[in-house]
Amino acid sequence: MREGESGHELFVVVAGSLEVMRGAKGRVAEVGPGEFVGETSLLSSKQRSATVWTATPAHLLWISETSFLRLLDEVPHLGLGIASALAERVPDDPDFSDPIEVVVRD
Repeated sequence: MREGESGHELFVVVAGSLEVMRGAKGRVAEVGPGEFVGETSLLSSKQRSATVWTATPAHLLWISETSFLRLLDEVPHLGLGIASALAERVPDDPDFSDPIEVVVRD
């Protein structure tokens, strides 16, 4: 999956690390165990705004949109954790208006 594609899944990094690449900016972040990617596109139905490469061999947990929505129904505080993580990803730059959205490439 790449920047500009639609996303209907969320990935949780179980082991390894992923490198977040965004257009001409190049590398903008690294994501490791316990962190997740793909949430912005999943929640907003917008196209993915970044591409992710594996920086090291990685094990990922794939969660479909249907399973994610079921999880939110069963574990409501999970949504707060995701909202908190999204808030931390937005830098203090007042011109920043596009949160990092990450995808995983084969």
